[in-house]
Amino acid sequence: MSLLVIKLGGSIITYKNNPKPRLRKSNIKYLAMEISEIYKKGHKIILVHGSGSGHHFVKKYNLHKPDKSRNRNLEISLIDQKTLELSSFLINTLLENRVPAIYFPPHTMTIQSEGNLVDFNTQEIELALNQNLFPVLPGEMVLDDNWGSSVLSGDITTCFLAKKLNADKVIFLTDVDGVFDSNPKKNKRAKIISFINNNNISFVMKNLTTHNGNDVSGEMRGKLLAIQKYLRGKKVILTSGLKQNNLIKALGQSPNGTMIHLDI
Repeated sequence: MSLLVIKLGGSIITYKNNPKPRLRKSNIKYLAMEISEIYKKGHKIILVHGSGSGHHFVKKYNLHKPDKSRNRNLEISLIDQKTLELSSFLINTLLENRVPAIYFPPHTMTIQSEGNLVDFNTQEIELALNQNLFPVLPGEMVLDDNWGSSVLSGDITTCFLAKKLNADKVIFLTDVDGVFDSNPKKNKRAKIISFINNNNISFVMKNLTTHNGNDVSGEMRGKLLAIQKYLRGKKVILTSGLKQNNLIKALGQSPNGTMIHLDI
């Protein structure tokens, strides 16, 4: 059966702009039901999720930048705990929908160097998939052989795993309907870009702007850069996870949102 890698953006499972962690519980519940429907059809699935409001803690303690002048272990441990709480709620909701979700914290399987992913041991993830288990991984702080620790975004994890494990389709669920020609949260006249390929990717990247100063993973630009690096030749869908059935439609021939297919 096909392998799907699904990324739940932090903005659709938490109130990302809220400095105090707050879950979007109703969103998580309907997404878990849709994921359950897909899983029961026999698809193998890897689920990656963002940290959402956890970005505030990373930014508050300046953990997204190297700083060897002080011991940051307690702050890193705090971020790890907040991420675990989010993952736990998500996994419990999946279990309620009879999805055998199992937690794979990336910091136990990866090495980064100066903020760049160097190694990701996927052996246990592959074993879990072969047993029809459902791996769940968060974006989180991981160990870094030069900086001590650094951020491994869920976008990078999604794209890396999809490439290494040869996923059939990659689906990004965000808080917007797709990729736009300008920031839809600032410009009501922004138009969605329905298809991105080698011919227009440079234009799209040029017009992307950021709006959330607390996001440390690059927002939409970070997603597209990761897709450019890892997912050439793969089918990628980027759509809103705030609208029910978009995830189901992403598996069909006419998905809502933006389709991305970059040549190798």
